[in-house]
Amino acid sequence: MKRTSPGVATPLADLVEPADYVQARHWVFKGVESWRWFTRRHRAALAVRGAVIEIGGRLLVHATRFDQAVLDLATAGRHSPANNPHQRVALATVDGQDAKTTGEP
Repeated sequence: MKRTSPGVATPLADLVEPADYVQARHWVFKGVESWRWFTRRHRAALAVRGAVIEIGGRLLVHATRFDQAVLDLATAGRHSPANNPHQRVALATVDGQDAKTTGEP
């Protein structure tokens, strides 16, 4: 079995405790409770992306994947007008085709 010496990057190098993740990104999550709320709300999406991993009953954060998931989820926001079926939004196409409308007719 190959061993690595301290300081050598491994596939597990990006796994951190939630508190450490939050502390390093204090401008995104004001505290661990804010992070927990986000994680509960998006648990399935985070798990599919491998952004949160449970090992030995402890939840760990894959920092790089979690960062990307935050960006993906923020830009795809559930509250975006394009994703809200109760709002009519005209979506103009770039290639000059007619505009399309989403939502209720």
